[in-house]
This record gives sequence, structure tokens and C-alpha cells, in this order.
Amino acid sequence: MTAASSAALTLSMLSDILEVFRENPTTVLGWTLLGGLLLQVGLLVSGGVRRMRADAKRGRLEVERLSLEIRAARLKVQAAEQARIAWNGIRRRRSRSAATPFHST
Repeated sequence: MTAASSAALTLSMLSDILEVFRENPTTVLGWTLLGGLLLQVGLLVSGGVRRMRADAKRGRLEVERLSLEIRAARLKVQAAEQARIAWNGIRRRRSRSAATPFHST
């Protein structure tokens, strides 16, 4: 099929469609409403899919954030335990000098 015959066929189909619309204008209104309805449904479905993907990603990020917080809390607990174990109870006592503002003589 050549480009000229394809164009002629397209023009022929277009003229047939326009002839049907001229004969019955309510068909134009019906097809327009159906097209608008299908467009609306398509937009709603794509919006729902996009929202589901965003919610899934948000959930994955929340799980990752919580696991990092748990890991940080565990490290804090380990550091506190190590500090408690490392303290042997003996500390050198320091005397304050007379120059400190909290200790006046």
C-alpha cells in the first residue's frame, strides 16, 4: 500500500465518519461524552496507580528509617554498657583552686 492510497483511505474513512455525524448529531454528543468519560476513567486509574506506587515507596523509606533508628538505639545501648563496664569505681579526687568563682574562701 502506497502513501497516496493510505491517505485516500484515511480521507474516505474520515468523510464517512463526518457523514454519520451530520446525519445524527446526537451521535456526536454520545461519542463526545463517551470519550470524555473514558478519559476521566483513565486519569483516575493512572492517578490511583501513581498514588499506590508513592505509598509503597513511602512505606519502604519508613521501614528503612525505622531500622536505622533501631540500629542507632542499639549502638547507644552498647556504648552505655561499655562505659558502665569500663568504670572501675576509682577516681582521682581533684581539689578546686581558690580562683574558681564557685568556691570562695
